Amino acid sequence: MEEPLYRTITIYTLEEYQKYNKIIQNKLMKRPLILGGFMALCLLLALLIDDAPKVGIIIGVLLSPVIVPFINARMVKKAYKSNSLLQDTTSEFLFFEEHMEQHSSVGVSKVPYEKLYTILETPANFYMMVAKNQGFIIVKENCDPQLINFILGLKASPKTA
Repeated sequence: MEEPLYRTITIYTLEEYQKYNKIIQNKLMKRPLILGGFMALCLLLALLIDDAPKVGIIIGVLLSPVIVPFINARMVKKAYKSNSLLQDTTSEFLFFEEHMEQHSSVGVSKVPYEKLYTILETPANFYMMVAKNQGFIIVKENCDPQLINFILGLKASPKTA
């Protein structure tokens, strides 16, 4: 059996799931751009329609940047709590030359690096995305420096950049 080059562990806590969801919404789904476009469209309609309750529409549009993240946070928490397979699951990630594997109580996943959709990076984590809305959380704090450099090398490759 082939020995992995690197190993790391991630515990899928609510906090990690919330960070993951936020990066997906903001970087891949472009939520701020969509919300800004929606706000501009509503303001434009309020100004163009004579009968429109302008004050109500303007207040609603101005409050939407506060309301939408609040609603999203509740939905994320509800989704996490409804999935017992995800809650506090410990996953071990093994990194090989050509692929990575995730081992957990749920099962084993094997993903060739060439099949990764992209790799997202934040100060705390890497997100190894297999689709626009599906991926693995790699907590940097649990990685040795060589693994971080390895993932950065993968991230810089044309397929996952």
